[in-house]
Amino acid sequence: MALYFQNQFTDTLWIAFLYYHPECSANGGTPFRKMGWWGVAPGQTFNAWDTDLRQVGSHAAFYAEEFRDSGGATWSGSGNNWYRIPDTGFAQCYDDNVNCTQQPDFILLEFNQQSDALVILGPDPSQVQVNEWIPLPERLDFDWSPIGFRTGVAAGGWAHLTLHQNGSYLFTGHFHDSGAIEYNLSLALAVQGGNGLAYTFNHSGHVAGTFESGSRDDDWTNEGQRSELAADWANIVAASRAAGQAAATSDLSNLINAVVGALGTVLGIVAIVIA
Repeated sequence: MALYFQNQFTDTLWIAFLYYHPECSANGGTPFRKMGWWGVAPGQTFNAWDTDLRQVGSHAAFYAEEFRDSGGATWSGSGNNWYRIPDTGFAQCYDDNVNCTQQPDFILLEFNQQSDALVILGPDPSQVQVNEWIPLPERLDFDWSPIGFRTGVAAGGWAHLTLHQNGSYLFTGHFHDSGAIEYNLSLALAVQGGNGLAYTFNHSGHVAGTFESGSRDDDWTNEGQRSELAADWANIVAASRAAGQAAATSDLSNLINAVVGALGTVLGIVAIVIA
């Protein structure tokens, strides 16, 4: 249950927001709070207000622009909700006008007893669509099967990754050596998130061949929970994209770079599993 903003425009959008906040009414003040700026990249869905909208009043308001106070496309109202706000990051009560250098016209959002809402910005400048939010799936599954290696490497396997909305994950897999010699085998997986992030899951193991002692099989199970996955769940679901690569090596660096690069522009890496 939340208020989401989805950017379908061709550039990053910056969003300012105003919502009902009774604490701001102390000493006769107006019971609303204003805050910004949230940067939402193209194609991303941002969880702006993680709350049941039925419990926070009947409406709120927002304003969005391509370049903060410097031109570009804007998403503004019809002339009835002019609020003073700063150009830099802010969170202040309605009547606090410290550092407020602009007064844009905000767009009113009516919640209409909905627990969730999705505000879609774009693809055209100033185009807005407000939908009742369809609940996000509670889990995503990614499969890599079969996993093969370059010519001459008599090994193979599979891998599976399950992610849950609460941030929990299960990363399992299997390598098998069917040849005469041993191998060091590695696998790197990357899942696309929001704001240019990639979440990585990696494994390195050893399998024995006919002429070595030890097991021909390398099986693994890694599970846990990370708050980063839960917080970025809407963006992970919206992208629903992952990349994977395996190689007969114990050096993961090149594999990680390859799978992260396959996702496109990545501004940061969050290593979830390194094993």
